Order: sequence, then C-alpha cells, then structure tokens
Amino acid sequence: MDYSGYCRTLLDSNDAIGYVADVNTYELLYMTEAAMQFFCVDGESAWRGRKCYEVLQGQDAPCDFCTDSGKCPRSFQRWTRYVEKIDKWMMFEDYQTLIGDRLCRVGNARDITAEKKRSARLSDSAVIETILLECIRTLSMTEHLELAVHSFLETLGRFYRADRAYILEIDKDGDSFSNTFEWCRKGISSEMDNIQDVPLDVLDALGKDFVGGDGIWLLFADSVPKHLKLYAAMQAQNITELMVTQLTVDGKNVGFLGVDNPRVNLDRKVLLQATADFVMVELNKRRMLRQLEYTSYTDMLTGCYNRNCYIDDLDRIRESGPETFGAMVVDVNGLKRINDLYGHKQGDLLIRRAADVLRETLDENIYRLGGDEFIVLFPDIGEDEFNACVERLKRRFDEESECDVSIGVSWDKGSPNIDKEIFRADERMYERKKSYYRSLLREEQLISTGAARKVRKEIADGLFVVHYQPQVDMTTGKITGLEALVRKKDGEGGLRMPRRFIHFYEAQGMLPYVDIFVLKQVVACIRELGLQEKGIAASVNVSIDTLLLPEFVKQMEVNCKKHGVDPAFLKLEVAHKAISPGNTALLKVLRSLRRAGFRLALDDFGETGSTLDILTEMEFDEIKFSRTMAGGIEQKPQNRIMARNILRLCAEMQGAVHVIEGVENREQAVFFNENGCHVAQGFYFHRPVCMEGLRELIQN
Repeated sequence: MDYSGYCRTLLDSNDAIGYVADVNTYELLYMTEAAMQFFCVDGESAWRGRKCYEVLQGQDAPCDFCTDSGKCPRSFQRWTRYVEKIDKWMMFEDYQTLIGDRLCRVGNARDITAEKKRSARLSDSAVIETILLECIRTLSMTEHLELAVHSFLETLGRFYRADRAYILEIDKDGDSFSNTFEWCRKGISSEMDNIQDVPLDVLDALGKDFVGGDGIWLLFADSVPKHLKLYAAMQAQNITELMVTQLTVDGKNVGFLGVDNPRVNLDRKVLLQATADFVMVELNKRRMLRQLEYTSYTDMLTGCYNRNCYIDDLDRIRESGPETFGAMVVDVNGLKRINDLYGHKQGDLLIRRAADVLRETLDENIYRLGGDEFIVLFPDIGEDEFNACVERLKRRFDEESECDVSIGVSWDKGSPNIDKEIFRADERMYERKKSYYRSLLREEQLISTGAARKVRKEIADGLFVVHYQPQVDMTTGKITGLEALVRKKDGEGGLRMPRRFIHFYEAQGMLPYVDIFVLKQVVACIRELGLQEKGIAASVNVSIDTLLLPEFVKQMEVNCKKHGVDPAFLKLEVAHKAISPGNTALLKVLRSLRRAGFRLALDDFGETGSTLDILTEMEFDEIKFSRTMAGGIEQKPQNRIMARNILRLCAEMQGAVHVIEGVENREQAVFFNENGCHVAQGFYFHRPVCMEGLRELIQN
C-alpha cells in the first residue's frame, strides 16, 4: 500500500509537525516536511526504516509514555515530554487507526517550551498559584483603580508579611521616580509623600544590571555602602531589607514593585515577578480607559466638563426628576475682540481665567459648552442656597479685573421643567450682555462684572483727563480745529500717554467706556469755550467697538442736542486700519453719522498698509495723513515723490480737507502746504494743552 500518499493527504494539508508510525514495530512510516525540519531530519532517507523513538526522541528504546499496542483503534492520547535532542518541551497527541492491514499511530507534536517556562515560574507551590490568582482577580475585577491596586498590594504584603508593599513609577524623562501606590501594615507610617520626584540614582546600589535588565533583588541594609543615597533612604524609613523587581512595558523599565522588610516566603520571590508582569499591563489598561473617559467628558482647555458630559448629565437629571432646579449661564465678554487683536492664545488665557474663577467659587457641575460660554447646573438645591451661589460668583467676578462676564440665572421648584429653566437662564444672560453694551452710553449699573466696574471707577475718580492739540491753517496761521487726546494720571503726579494704557482697555473690551467719556468731555468743551461760534471743530478718535455700540448714533445726537452743539463741529476720527471695505455694519454706521450731520475723518492715512479702496466705498470730510509721512520726506527723495502723489490721488478722489499730523519743523510745513495739504497739526505749531490752556489759547 502507498502509505506515504495516504499519510500526505492526511497530514500535510495543515503544515502540522506530524508523523505516522507502526504501533507494533515503532517503524516510522511518514513524516511531514514541518516535522523533518523541526526534528532536524535531513530528508526522507534519514528517517525511512528507522524507529520513531530514535528519530523523534533521540533514544535507544521505546518511550515510557508510548501508546500501548493493545489499545483499541481510534483511541486518543496526549503526552507532555522534554525532548533533550532538540532542547524543547513538546506535547504529543496521537491516535491509533488501521491503515490497510497495519495498526498505525498518527501523531502530531506541538512546541510548548514557552508555556512550560511560564508555568514553571508559577508552579513553585500551590500557595503561590492561589495567591497569584487572588492578585490577578483583585486587579482585574475591582472597579476603581486605586482600590484595586491597594487590595493587590495588601495581598502581596501579607504574603511576605512585609511592612510596606508599593509601586514606584519612573517619570517620563527617566531621571526620577515617585511612589504612586502603597499599602502599609498596621502601625507602619506611610512613606508615599516622602517618595516623590526622587532622583533615580538613589537606586544605584541595585546595580546597572538590575536597572537595565530583568531581576528580583533582595537587598539588606547592612550590605549597602553607607556613602550611597539608598543607605540613607533605608535608614530614614527603618528598612532592614527590601525586595524589589522591575515593571516593564515593551522591554522598557518604567518602575518598580517592591516590599519592605519581608519576613516570610523569601524563597518564593517568583510571586513578586509574576505579579509584576501582570500589574503593569492592568495599570496601563485602566489608565488608558480613564484617560479615554476623561478626554470624552473633559474640556481640554479649561479642565471643566465638556458638552458631551453636559448632555449625558442633563439626561440623568431629567430622569431623576429633581424637586428643585437652578441653572446659571456665564458668557465671557469681549472674547472675539481679544482673539482678533491679540490672537487665540490670549483669548484662551481669558477663557481659562473664567473657568478658574468658576471652579474656585462653585463646587461642581461646571460645563464649557464651547467658545466663551459656560453653564452650571444645580439639581435639588434650595432657593436661598442657589441665590447665595449666584451672589458669591458675582462678587468674585466683581473682584476680577482680568476677566469680564455676563451672567444669566434661573431657578424653580415643584418638579420644574429642566430645559425651560436653562433656556430662561440663557435668555437672561443675553439680556445682560446687551445691557453690558448699552450701559457704556446710558451709565446704568453693570451687573456683569469686574473689568467694567474697574474702568467706571477710574473715570469717576477723575483718573482720565482730556488734552487738546490745535490744528492750524498754514495759509492764514489761524486755528481751525482741535484733536482731543486722552491722558491717564499715573498716581505720582504725572500723565501716561495713550500708548501706555489704551491697548489694555482695548483687550478687555473696555475702550468704549473711555471713548464715551472723551466724547462727552469734548461736547462740553465745545459749548463752554464757544468753539462753535469761533468756527473751530473738535475731533475725537473713536474705536470700532464704540461705533458699533447699539444706538450709538442716536445717543450722540441726544448728547449734542442736550449741550446745544451742532454735530458739524464734532469730528469722529476712525483709523484707516480699522476699516475694511467689506465691513458693511461699520460702513452703515459711518453713513448714518454723516446723515446726522457729524463729520468723519480718516485717521493715520499713508501708514504702511494704507489702501485707497476705502476712499471708493466711503466719503470722508477730512483725511489725516500719518506723522510717518511728515518724517519720511526728510529721509529720502523717493518719500517726497510718494507723499506728493498720495496727496494728489486723495485730492482727485475726494474733496475732503487734508490734515498732516506730526509736523515738527518748517521744512515739513512748507512741503505739505505747497502740495495742497494746508492744515497741519504738530509740535511745530502747538503742543497738546489742558482745558485751561486751551481757553487761554483761544482767547488770545
């Protein structure tokens, strides 16, 4: 019979380490290619006609585990044996079957060396196996990580009857370690707080072989050289001996698992290493799950809960049906402006500051819904307690000068409608936000907060003053206009120039307060000094934020009417950089101001980045050329050519009055006067003066 053909069909289909032998004679009838390769048999001729125990086991006699020839056909046997010939542990599985007229053993072998070694480590005794299973079960089945690891360390510590069992984890930089988990026997003090950010070289006594490789060390204090840091550490903690092993991830040492002063089972160090293999896997798995959950429910910028968490918690609150419910919506004022002016990094700092104040003031349930909006939920809270929380938060933000917010709140009882209360709080927040802007004009009390309250107090305390710099018609020498310039007292009798403080108020969204103050001062000045009768107009720099305030045009009309001032004698200066042709909202306000009779001046034209596009979109009564143009004509001939052509183009495009700022000498004055710019402002003619100085100047 063709045994090879039959056996090849039977075994070779799955690349098994397979063989067939005669049960009675032990003669090998077939070996698979995989078997020949595994048992180092060089081709068919090397096994043909030989005994299975010779070829497979390297022995002179049948194996003691071999299947008895008297067994019935089809019986199945499994054997485990160390094969010295190839230095491996093997599992043999075979069954008997008739092939033709011969009773044959069809066998299959499997390499179990690695499994056997692992098993050997854990089979020191039945006790170790039981303890190990208990440790593994504790780590894998206890829900909370801290409780699971503490219970595991307790089991380990009691097995060795140790004073402490602990985990030390190496930091990311690899130069220090910290005690992250600990169990202490009753009467033993915790050392966790004392073992934080400890330099790794403290463990030098363990040896480089240990730190870089595998090992379990049992170290006695009297064997540690006294000059080493480890000796001092062991003495300080009353450690006479310690047993420690590495914690590794992907072959890298990431920490240590150890026990202090073990008293029993010192010959069973294998338990320490066996549990170390498992504990780090479980720690990493649980931390990854916790990090995933944290990321899913936490706003990464502020550390508050995020929208996902808010939605889930809101569902739970709805299902629980609280008897009372309060909601608080908090919105950061001026965030977009800060992002636009100073970048999102500065805006992020503002958001984080708002979150810090919320956390410092309120206990929990703080969510950032995105952008500048936060919400705080208060299920089952009494009305008095809720109102106390609201007042506490308002007071805290009132004290906060870095961050200004608008707050809306709502509370109800008797199984309240949760969504309705949140909607109501949101609506009230938006009303506060509107009043935040209206109050800049109407001087209503802001409920919103600190930064606004601070600048209002500075204005009330007289810290801001207005100086005036005359504008002169160079053809007649007469004063034809004034520019109002704000100054701030520095507390030492001096005055700070705008460049030292304006950017701060602009970043906080508080510049409109200053603008409105200056506008009111100027209108009063026009009336008090009779500038209107003298044909002298006064101009004021106005920020875009101020121009876009609700009802700004109407309020300006009311203010002028109140003081009997013709709007034509109040010029509003707008920086060219602040105007973009596509800003329809701003252009609409500017056109409304002109229709109301106010005069408009385009400020700082001619600076780097100036464009003529705005002159095609909007008509101005006055174009003020930058002081850089005045200074530039003395530096290069090309600057004179450029200035001359800019003046000509502007004259052709618009019939506006041209004013050159920053004129400091006669040469500059002559050049601009000769080139059609007849009105000048600068130290060559007049320095800025206070109200009384202006009065004297006008009278003379």
